[in-house]
Amino acid sequence: MLVKHLSFFCLLLILLTLPMPASSQGWTVQPGIAKPASSKGWTVQPDTAKPATTADEDSEEETADETDIDDDNSDDIEKDSPIAPGEWKILLDMNNEIYPSWLLSTAGMKSEEPNEENELGDPFGSIGIMVCSPKDNCSVNLTISSANILRPSKFQAVLKKSGITYFVRPSLDFDYNTLAEVTQPFPENIKVSVSIDGKPATEKLETVNVRAVNDCISSYPDEDGNPIEVNWTFAAYINENHPEIHRIMSEAKDADGNPMTFAAYQGDKETVLAEVESIWNALERRGLRYSSITTPSLAENAVYSQFVRRVGEVLATEQANCVDGSVLMASILRRMGLDVYLIVLPEHMFLAIKLEEDDDDDDVTSLKELTGIETTELGAGSFEDALSSGEEQMKEIARDLKAALKDENMAAEGCAVVDIANARSNGVLPLREPNAK
Repeated sequence: MLVKHLSFFCLLLILLTLPMPASSQGWTVQPGIAKPASSKGWTVQPDTAKPATTADEDSEEETADETDIDDDNSDDIEKDSPIAPGEWKILLDMNNEIYPSWLLSTAGMKSEEPNEENELGDPFGSIGIMVCSPKDNCSVNLTISSANILRPSKFQAVLKKSGITYFVRPSLDFDYNTLAEVTQPFPENIKVSVSIDGKPATEKLETVNVRAVNDCISSYPDEDGNPIEVNWTFAAYINENHPEIHRIMSEAKDADGNPMTFAAYQGDKETVLAEVESIWNALERRGLRYSSITTPSLAENAVYSQFVRRVGEVLATEQANCVDGSVLMASILRRMGLDVYLIVLPEHMFLAIKLEEDDDDDDVTSLKELTGIETTELGAGSFEDALSSGEEQMKEIARDLKAALKDENMAAEGCAVVDIANARSNGVLPLREPNAK
């Protein structure tokens, strides 16, 4: 069952730049995806940081960058700073928590230039500072690091205008291998060292919670506290490259008990459906059964998430909730070459596929193109039951689905469609499992 927090704002398309409000009763997911600029949802840390110390100037692992702000644009920035000139504060995204699944799945997304004149560095950096320039053309040197997940990341900039508050975010050198292995939450000290106008660096520490990689974000707050819905992140748990996928395909049998030959859309609808059924039966023989576990690794606050198993974890435990089963089946069917979609409802998810390829347009424009599959029938019902339940749900939400398919966000009140191929083309990476062989 999906988390019961349904009054969300949409995340934006990569080709669009303004958010669209979502219904208070529905989930909204976009076929095209843009990585949000983190400064819009940053938490400003109060001045309760640990005593400042002189920062170490040398580190072979540090990554460096340098930028400044355009003289012509800087005149437009209002001199209304929440901090005094020469002061700085730590800014943290995601309500002082680090979500490995978010960092891993969005690492392949393309960054854009900062969209505000007083934003410097990586517009999608999840950790940074706000600093008020004490004078014109003031230099600032920033280093951010932690003991376990973040290698020293250094940034140099010039603050052009005195009295202006700048948001500075370096590109962060995360240890992605470590993040992929986090299955239990733990506290992590983030160390931030800042030198302003060539003066000795001061250092502050801020403790954050590192969440389990199974915690999939569904929404987080913007700068006004309004939730931004990002349910396209479920696409990250679809891993068509997992080595176990090939083994499952090799176990699939046709109606005569012979190894199944997978031809994707080279056959007709009946052939494609027979291939899908062979995968269903292979999973049935592995003993897969329904499990309703959805609780994330820590209590929720302003950021909402759900526990989602990765492909190998589903197969190892032989358990799956509606999300787990949908992403597992989608992983296999996508490897087979089929177009797969997640149908996201307020408290449920099921899978939909195309049974034939559209030569003219890959986008779904009609319900007739989609066949629903209810994966919670695994271990409890037959493949025919799964198709029947999927068809029944498609009929129940037909009006909402039709509205969603007509909308450029593929979303409407009460439901949404996650296009996995589109998510991949926009840079959403599958979550790998380090020990998968």
